[in-house]
Amino acid sequence: MRRATLLVVLALVASGCGSGPVRVGGPPPGSYVPGEVVVKYLSGVQPTAAEVAAVRGAVLRRGFRARVAGGEFNLALVRVPEGQEAAYIEQFQRRPEVVYAEYNFRVRRLPVVAASGASGRSVAASRPSLRRQGTLDWTTVTDPKLTECDPAFQVTRLNGQTTQCTDTDRSASWQWDLWRMRVPEAWELADGAGVVVAVVDEGVDASHPEFAGQLELPASGCQTDTVDGDYDPSDTGGHGTHVAGTVAAAANGAGVVGVAPRARILPVRVLGPLGGTVFSVATGIVCAVEHGARVLNLSLGSPAYSRALEDAVRTATDGGAVVVMAAGNEFQQGNPRTYPAAFAETVRGAVGVGASAPDDRVASFSSSGPWVTVVAPGTTVYSTLPVSQGSYGFLQGTSMASPHVAGVAALVLSRKPSLTPAQVRNLLETTAFPPCPGYPRPDYSGAGTCGTYSPQAAGSYGWGVVDARAAVEATSP
Repeated sequence: MRRATLLVVLALVASGCGSGPVRVGGPPPGSYVPGEVVVKYLSGVQPTAAEVAAVRGAVLRRGFRARVAGGEFNLALVRVPEGQEAAYIEQFQRRPEVVYAEYNFRVRRLPVVAASGASGRSVAASRPSLRRQGTLDWTTVTDPKLTECDPAFQVTRLNGQTTQCTDTDRSASWQWDLWRMRVPEAWELADGAGVVVAVVDEGVDASHPEFAGQLELPASGCQTDTVDGDYDPSDTGGHGTHVAGTVAAAANGAGVVGVAPRARILPVRVLGPLGGTVFSVATGIVCAVEHGARVLNLSLGSPAYSRALEDAVRTATDGGAVVVMAAGNEFQQGNPRTYPAAFAETVRGAVGVGASAPDDRVASFSSSGPWVTVVAPGTTVYSTLPVSQGSYGFLQGTSMASPHVAGVAALVLSRKPSLTPAQVRNLLETTAFPPCPGYPRPDYSGAGTCGTYSPQAAGSYGWGVVDARAAVEATSP
């Protein structure tokens, strides 16, 4: 009798009968999209409406199929009755053609910490000169903010050095971030030419002069706007455009210059005005690789573990792409793990990035832990904004730190394209520098000290501050 009663209850749950939603466990409301689940199918099984309808009451909302890393990535976004997500997840997971099913968790751009900066004058535009193919002579790069100094950026670093404004060192300039990582010196060896970097974010303003001729905008294949399901990855907030400028703003004599100014940007819009979801981000990651990206930047996150997100990150690295991810901005809110950045702890081709300040201290908001591979400048970062928002501005957060490392990865790969994602990560780790002599590298077993300063927790710096010149120099062409 008890068995018969249980079967009746399960049948009611599966069929959606009853006077209202039936809640069956699951994560907190608000952390996922009600009435949606994500289903991964085996290679060779296309996620069609008929395939999804094999589970009674389930309806296909969107299917995604890509061939990457010698296999297929088949994901379906499925509509189910609200409140019955857990029951449907269980039903899908029982089917032999299904690899896994899970909630469609919400993903957001990481909260941006307000930043204010200096004010200054403009400099007339002119074109930089080439040393030789694939390199730049920084002394001819006239993008004004690379060399325009301001007292706001004159600081003493933890190692005792003072930022300067001399003929050979403009580390007190508006683009102090590039000088701290020795990017202008790295340009003598590589400039990002031949490498496609995917900015997996909320889009990029294609009308911005800094991206003229720099963007990859496919009109076929997998859709590069996974929010609206089309090929228009226009920026809807400004975050993605700022990130893209840090990676590869052109050396065009105006505004700013990116870390890898001759890399190409592939905008992949996975976040809308209300954020995104596991489905939009996972499919965007895989789509970027299918369109040829060798580096992906993910300045976004979720507190919820997702198998689909982990699967997408592993698929990308297996497909030859370095996946660079912002570590999170919530150290002061309990320092929770942020996904997908937390996957850097176990996926060797993935890189988690914390944020540092001009004096090399770790930013107070920067999340810490074993998933922080390296840190990069992430406070008062001046970069591109949509033209409608003034074209340029300051933002800060690990969202701003991550694209610095993505740009360095592009420099490394432009010098030696045959490197694997794991090899690129190894170069970033071994060539990073500590905030002061004697600081542990990595600091996962415990934070060190720099005089009277000690960072907030173990894993604040990881292997240290990324060094573009050293990483590129260590790459034998």
